[in-house]
Amino acid sequence: MTSAKEQRELEQLQYFLEQEINNPYQSVDEYLELRNPENIAQAYKPQPHYHIEKFLARGGMGNVFVVNDLNIRRQVAMKVLRREQAQSEHIRRFINEARITGQLEHPNIVPVHQLAVTMDGTVFYTMKLIEGPTLKQILSGIVQQKEEFIHDYPLTRLLRIFLNAANAIAFAHSRNIIHRDLKPENIIAGPFGQVMVLDWGLARILEQQEEEASDIPDQISINADREETACGTIMGTPPYMAPEQIRGDTYRVDQRSDIYALGAILYSILTLKIPFHNLEDRELIEAKHRGDLTPPDQILSDNNYPLPHIPGPKVPASLSAICMKAMAPLPEERYQSVHDLQADIEAYLAGFATQAEEPDLFRMLSLLIKRRWREVSAILAMLTLVFIFVMLSLRNQIQHRQQLQDVNAKLQLANQKLQQLSRKAAPLFLDHALRLINAQQWEKARESIISASRSDPNAPLPVVHIIRYLIYTNQLDEAAKRIDELANSNDPIVQGWLSRLRPVILCARRNRLPSQTDTALPPNVLYKMAVSAAKHHDRELAIGLIRKAITLAVEQKDLSLATNATIFDVRLLNPALQELPFHVSYSADGYMHLKIMPNPLVRDLSPLGMLPLRQLDIAGCSKVENIDFIAKLPLRYLNLKETMVTNFPELPGSRITHLNLAHTPIANLKPLSSLRQLKELDISWCKNLTSFSLKHLAGLPIITLRANYTRTIQDLSPLTALPTLQELELEQTSITDISPLAKLNRLQKLNLSGTYIKTVTPLSKLPLRELTLAYTPIDNV
Repeated sequence: MTSAKEQRELEQLQYFLEQEINNPYQSVDEYLELRNPENIAQAYKPQPHYHIEKFLARGGMGNVFVVNDLNIRRQVAMKVLRREQAQSEHIRRFINEARITGQLEHPNIVPVHQLAVTMDGTVFYTMKLIEGPTLKQILSGIVQQKEEFIHDYPLTRLLRIFLNAANAIAFAHSRNIIHRDLKPENIIAGPFGQVMVLDWGLARILEQQEEEASDIPDQISINADREETACGTIMGTPPYMAPEQIRGDTYRVDQRSDIYALGAILYSILTLKIPFHNLEDRELIEAKHRGDLTPPDQILSDNNYPLPHIPGPKVPASLSAICMKAMAPLPEERYQSVHDLQADIEAYLAGFATQAEEPDLFRMLSLLIKRRWREVSAILAMLTLVFIFVMLSLRNQIQHRQQLQDVNAKLQLANQKLQQLSRKAAPLFLDHALRLINAQQWEKARESIISASRSDPNAPLPVVHIIRYLIYTNQLDEAAKRIDELANSNDPIVQGWLSRLRPVILCARRNRLPSQTDTALPPNVLYKMAVSAAKHHDRELAIGLIRKAITLAVEQKDLSLATNATIFDVRLLNPALQELPFHVSYSADGYMHLKIMPNPLVRDLSPLGMLPLRQLDIAGCSKVENIDFIAKLPLRYLNLKETMVTNFPELPGSRITHLNLAHTPIANLKPLSSLRQLKELDISWCKNLTSFSLKHLAGLPIITLRANYTRTIQDLSPLTALPTLQELELEQTSITDISPLAKLNRLQKLNLSGTYIKTVTPLSKLPLRELTLAYTPIDNV
């Protein structure tokens, strides 16, 4: 039912839609430029295109109607901005919702047909009409014990609806768009399997996150209906919002905030409850921050609280673990992508262990049995029959000896089948162990190797990898003993491994001193062992040994050995490298200055993070993208010129004073705000930077700033927040107004060559010693 006020608005909207048949609608951009109602009335007249059939729904900013498209003769949904919401901010947000939704062309995102404005300034857009219940209505129907909902929406179908909604969010994330208002009410399930994610009114492009920081209030009110999207107080729906979003921590809101909301939706699907439903106001915020939420698998289905859609007395532990991981208070503890979350749901539906539950041997075997229940049932049935046969045979004693022999044969067959089933699990454990070895997690790999050996005691390959572990941990005598035990193996794969491992042990014994034990090998011996392992094609063992050598060499202050070992490690990680020229010097206080010569083949320099580097120069290493390894380095000087570094890491407490980012694709300077001792910065030829990016440098003690040929910098006002600036180079930039420079009272050297400035009058009171104006329109200074 619509109220009298809504009915009047409906009639007025229909009137303006039917006026002036021969004139088209004005465009949205023209409407934004000419928002004066008198100008709009004189310049534009609407064309009748739609006929309103009925009121459909009411949202946070607009009402939704079912309308007839008179041209195409079809029913569509029309969303109209309510008059009380027609302020500039809400209008732009409403238009932004339509544009973002229209740009996301995906089967699980409702298509937008038209965005327009009526003659009286009413903004609306039309979209595909999807009829069907929302996920909220489905869950409510199950709670109310409605038979049609319980029958039509078992847990597996609800999870498929969830996966389809996640597909839409994953697609939006691939376009750097986050929804920020995911909840069951915004997911609709059509009658023919369609699933649509609705209401993108709070969606944002991640690059625009910084611009909306001022939109988040200091006070957050959540006393109203907490399933409604609050407008003007909080961006989202509190029960489904991530902790960083509900705190207003805008810079931390990213794709993982949507993943938290998906986890909250999964929580509602599993428990039929809204997360934190029994908390109010600040209690809810604090509970989200601490992660105080009852796991779904601790909620039992009984007469007092039935869960008719759950196939059992309680929520499956695997789904509960997935839900709690997605709703982890810290973003880094959640799934890092929607695809990872979907993979765990798909694993559960297929009967496999999920990443979230960290399965042990018993869990993996139980899931294997569930997947192969027919074979297991046959084995159990056979064992039951065997037992019955045994009991009957005992009554007949000697005369039934032949029957006992048959029973023994069947028992042996059943035992063989059980052993075969166990052996099938061995490769799974071994594959898991090899992945851990590739990740240099040797201790965890040992546990999986032992599990593989127990599942198939006669398999030689697990023993081979135990030998690799023994060599890595310097247990050389035990490793040699195991090699002798496998010496007569006929397996060519095993013999291939043994031929790789024997030289490594021999190398250690030849190079250690008589006084040195296996457990206390010096770094130079470990280095030679690593070279031997690499020579014989065991790259993972070589990396493990060389990193132990680097660690010991740094501890023993043997920086020359540590340097050579690190360069060898880099070559192992970059197989295309034949050599890696470098220059290194050492300071008296135990630190290093390292320059890697320009190299287009090197991609991974992460081993450098193990060295005590005071200065690092990797200019010209044009394939290097990731520099997270510098996080713990005691750097003062860092040169990243002509690399592919896009994201500079957060470095709280860093003492870097000189930083060169010239010729890099970096687009965000926010992490530089933590460099509180930065004195010299070069961002020349950084085409992805803008004037807005310079705001993140505010308050830094920068003395010299170079931004030559960075043509996207047009506004110099952010530089007024750099009071210590003495040298500024802006050659070949697009600036035209230099008046902000008048506030830089310490500026002594300024290069404006190739710019478009027409006067230097604002510089008249500065203590300039050098001013370069080559190739500018200025004729008279």
